[in-house]
Amino acid sequence: MNPTSSMRLRLASVLLLTLTVSLGPMARSIAQQNKDGRPRDAAEKASLHGAPAYSVAGVLTSRGNVTVNDNLAPTGTTVLSGSAVATGGDGIASIDLGPKGLIEMRTDTRILLNVPAEQIEVELHNCGTLTQSVPDNLRTHVKIGNPHTLQVYVTVGSVQVRFRERKEIATVNQFEEKTLDNVSDINAVGNAVFTIDCNRRAVGLWWVPTSLAGLAALAAGVSLTRDKHPEPNPVPSPPRASRTSP
Repeated sequence: MNPTSSMRLRLASVLLLTLTVSLGPMARSIAQQNKDGRPRDAAEKASLHGAPAYSVAGVLTSRGNVTVNDNLAPTGTTVLSGSAVATGGDGIASIDLGPKGLIEMRTDTRILLNVPAEQIEVELHNCGTLTQSVPDNLRTHVKIGNPHTLQVYVTVGSVQVRFRERKEIATVNQFEEKTLDNVSDINAVGNAVFTIDCNRRAVGLWWVPTSLAGLAALAAGVSLTRDKHPEPNPVPSPPRASRTSP
């Protein structure tokens, strides 16, 4: 090969490499656009890279020992969907789900909360006492982590109870209280307020504050804690809970 041909070949190789490097970012930018030409948002980009998309479930109000994903969580903490929320021996907590209602937890209760569209999913891992207020047009499914005997009390609407080893379904209607064995799942559809109590205390005034809170939330059509905390502090990185400034 003569020197002139060798020089031309080297120049062509350098030019090709330069074009590849310079056009790489442009190609990636084009690939990250939707078919309609709109740039993808952060959630879509995260999905492209295999990262899960996280969403806000609600805002926490806490008293005593309350944790989110095993981190101490003060009032105002933003709870992400997929988070574990727990109350200790002196802890009381409520999670304002906005238009999806309200969850209230008394002492020694632990849940895993997921809030997909048109449904609330709760896994009750440590069954102390849980009250949930469900607005119209929404469903809730509470899975009991360790099926055992518990009380169900319904203030508004009705719930359906399933059992671990039995096919029948028990219905608990408004103002009814039932003690049931080997409960595995509890389901409610719209406009319902119910309490699950594994301590099996007698029905009495201890239910009144929680039930009235749920009734007020449903009647007003707004969340209870929003007026107290109009601007919740965001949690920057899931799933571990981050402490926020009160």
